[in-house]
Amino acid sequence: MEICSDCLILVQGFQKAYRVHPLVRIILSDIVYLACKFNYVVISKVPRTEVRAAHSLAKYVNFKV
Repeated sequence: MEICSDCLILVQGFQKAYRVHPLVRIILSDIVYLACKFNYVVISKVPRTEVRAAHSLAKYVNFKV
C-alpha cells in the first residue's frame, strides 16, 4: 500500500514520531495500526495537486455529516 500525503509534518512523523505534536502522534498511531494489516506500506510526500481529489472528497463529506 502507498500512502500519499501533502502534509510534510505527517510524513516526517513516521521517521521521527517522538518529535511530533501529540495530536499528530494520535493520527500517526491510527495510521500505523491500520498499516500493520498490510504486508508492505510506504508513505510519500507529494504536492497538493496530486491529492486534490482527496481534499475535495473530504470537504464534501464534512458538509454532509
